[in-house]
Amino acid sequence: MSKLFYFLFLSGFLVSSSPVYADKGKEKTSFESRYAYTMGYRMGQSLKAQGIDNLDTTAFNKGLGDALKGTEPSLDNLEMNDAMVSYPEHVKRLRKQDARGNLAQANAFLAENATKEGVSKMRSGLQYEVLKQGTGKQPSMNDTVKVDYHGTFINGDVFDSSMARGEATEFNLERVIPGFREALTNMHVGEKWKIYVPPALGYGPRGVPGSIGANELIIFEIELLEIL
Repeated sequence: MSKLFYFLFLSGFLVSSSPVYADKGKEKTSFESRYAYTMGYRMGQSLKAQGIDNLDTTAFNKGLGDALKGTEPSLDNLEMNDAMVSYPEHVKRLRKQDARGNLAQANAFLAENATKEGVSKMRSGLQYEVLKQGTGKQPSMNDTVKVDYHGTFINGDVFDSSMARGEATEFNLERVIPGFREALTNMHVGEKWKIYVPPALGYGPRGVPGSIGANELIIFEIELLEIL
């Protein structure tokens, strides 16, 4: 399912045919190692999907090991309960800090980007470049379309790409982020644009836990292939 949809969560499962553990190029093949790695990986995916991506893995592994071995814990029950209760607020504070930093970075980027040749700006603040002209129809707000897209952050890191997967995506325009919808309803079939989506037209202060940060500017190359 496309990450362009508002309520997207990352998959928590491994592809069973993939190599499951490598140590300096040497794959661990014992059942115990594969099972342990799978358990750890899936737990990590689950935590990341909840926005917990900066966990102290050294302390985590120690706690896990102590529990499995029946070793006396380093913290008493009161301390552990306090940590569990306090952690959500700690994460919330960190997210607010990230949101402020990401918003400042997005605004600075958009201000500079707007001065570049070939970059146009819509009244909403969405910036775009036309990479390829098209002569087909334009979709309406409630149309279902087929598109190919490549999504990156400011630093060029890819967060989602149907182009990389080699498979175009179909979705209804009512179900995508505002910036994506605005761009596509102004495009003709056959056109390819590069769009720069301000946080307010993307995933905003909530972001997508484990994938897109709070108030993070996102960039897409999108090609409108068909109106379905």
